[in-house]
Amino acid sequence: MLNVQNSGTVYKYVLQLALVSIPVAVSALAVALSYLRVVDPEEYEELLRRFSRFVKKAYELEKRGRELASRPEEIVDDEVRWLDELVDLYSEIKEVAMNMYTRFRYEYGLLDLAKVAEDAYRATGILTSYMWRLEKVLDKARYVAIRGEPINRYLSELDVGEVGFLLRSIDMDVHDVTGRRCVWLVGRAVRVENASFAVIVNDVTACHHMFTDWLALNLDPELKRVTPKVYEKSGRRELVDLCIEWSRVGAVLNNAGVVELSDLAPTRCIVIDSRAYLRVGSAPGHATHIELVDNSLRIEYLDKDENVHRVLIELAKRWGIEVVRHRESESTVFRSPIEKASDVAKLLAFATSMDFRLEAGEHYWTPEPLTRDEYRQIYKKCGGDPVCAEVEAITKVVAENRLAKYLG
Repeated sequence: MLNVQNSGTVYKYVLQLALVSIPVAVSALAVALSYLRVVDPEEYEELLRRFSRFVKKAYELEKRGRELASRPEEIVDDEVRWLDELVDLYSEIKEVAMNMYTRFRYEYGLLDLAKVAEDAYRATGILTSYMWRLEKVLDKARYVAIRGEPINRYLSELDVGEVGFLLRSIDMDVHDVTGRRCVWLVGRAVRVENASFAVIVNDVTACHHMFTDWLALNLDPELKRVTPKVYEKSGRRELVDLCIEWSRVGAVLNNAGVVELSDLAPTRCIVIDSRAYLRVGSAPGHATHIELVDNSLRIEYLDKDENVHRVLIELAKRWGIEVVRHRESESTVFRSPIEKASDVAKLLAFATSMDFRLEAGEHYWTPEPLTRDEYRQIYKKCGGDPVCAEVEAITKVVAENRLAKYLG
């Protein structure tokens, strides 16, 4: 149980009680069809195959979008093809979801499942339209524009306004289905006219990722829940175990009071084959991809907060995890042998709410697991540098096993 000696901790405790009542998402299709036998077996198998393919393809496109957004120096070209593939995928999902809705509602009377299919149909219909229109606008700058430059250098004022409208509409559609916003850069951190093509792709990718998670959790019958935070479909055991350890450490950090539960609540890991897709915080772009290749882990961490990257890079070096590549305020790629999977899980667990701790370290680290005097000594030794203080605080509580008493 959390210590509730001060008002800040009391707030987190009350928030915890409120959030634990939120049900964990499970596959509506898998649950309904595991108990009901009214659905024709052949039709069920076809639905299973098609939605499993949809989800796998959607995650592949999400990964490609992240790659495009991280290469701002290249000419705009591939993003048009990428958007075209998104449009094709959403169109297919829309068609199948409409068929599901009709069958489940009118033939089988499965109203709850019909509602999920209806949501998928409506959302993909809207997204198909908006993605298609965005593709047509970006096509005007194709082969000419540089991905990292502002769109108003290449597009008319009318087209720039259209881009802003489309991103707001995509944001609203995803929010209506998932309950969460997904556009946090264009129109918020940067004015639409000053946004680069890479930033636009980043926001669209974040929306696509959030919607893909919703599809996987609600409409992929092959996706199995391993723990409240971990799901898998033909997942490699090594990655599933890594994600279980990551979620366990996250729970320990929550018990210690060093993460915000509002940040921890949306976190999850979905393992499909030899890849894991992790959401490690509440921000739309706060994601991580892990791929298992030849008994080695390739970890790509995505975050717009450069200070968080700096902390993770320093911790990785101390814990024997190789830093392969870093793009400022964008992504960091790590590599690790599978034998160090527990250290990778620990590294990613500490990423949750790190931005909050960097702003108010003493509030989160004290009075536990560090005393106020201990944290202030660390902060003074670091010359008031919050990045250094965060690295040293984490190193100390890990090295001295200060988190053991917070195990559930």
